[in-house]
Amino acid sequence: MTAQLFAFPETIQSPPKTKEKYTEEFETFWLAYPRKMNCSKLMAFRAWKKLDPGEQLQAARALVTFCNSCRGKEEQYIPHAATWLNQRRFETVQIQIKPQQTINIDWPTVLKIYSKTNNWNYSYGPAPDEKGYRGPK
Repeated sequence: MTAQLFAFPETIQSPPKTKEKYTEEFETFWLAYPRKMNCSKLMAFRAWKKLDPGEQLQAARALVTFCNSCRGKEEQYIPHAATWLNQRRFETVQIQIKPQQTINIDWPTVLKIYSKTNNWNYSYGPAPDEKGYRGPK
């Protein structure tokens, strides 16, 4: 005589589940996040949805710096994406902003070439006849 521990009906009736659709912004975040093993994408997505659009942008910007700080670390020391988002760890990531380089422009030569060719290199900013021109008059 064998004892049957579980009795399963022939058909299991369960309510239909609606599958959550990941947003494009979240997919971009997920692809960049450094840890995937044993990490729930669904839980990370639910944490992502709790953030307002400004916080999502902040998290996405902080992710680049965070990924760089994870280089060389064992995966077990990198938090799950859901944890990183739920605990708002992105707020403590220092985003490196590169200072704009100052370029010494030889304005007399640039303006001389422009007057002869009527071609403007927009890396100098707007052309002399456009609003926002930054060179000498």
